[in-house]
Amino acid sequence: MFNSPIFPREDYPEGWPELIEAAQKTADKEERRALFRTYAEQALERCINLPLSWRVVFFAMQPYVKGLDWSVEDQTMMGNVWLDK
Repeated sequence: MFNSPIFPREDYPEGWPELIEAAQKTADKEERRALFRTYAEQALERCINLPLSWRVVFFAMQPYVKGLDWSVEDQTMMGNVWLDK
């Protein structure tokens, strides 16, 4: 059905594989939306953690380190790093 770190042994809650499979097979946009909504509502009912934002990443560096940057996806960008020393 799908790769899930929460259900690694494919021990999905009852009915989930059928919901996803039915949603993937239908060409009817409204039916697909309803099936995925049902799945999403069930998933939210079972969730114990609902992340609302990206993790916080801290950088510690000496004052003479210049040009360190990062992307919105938390990728450290080292291409312009230089030492003012």
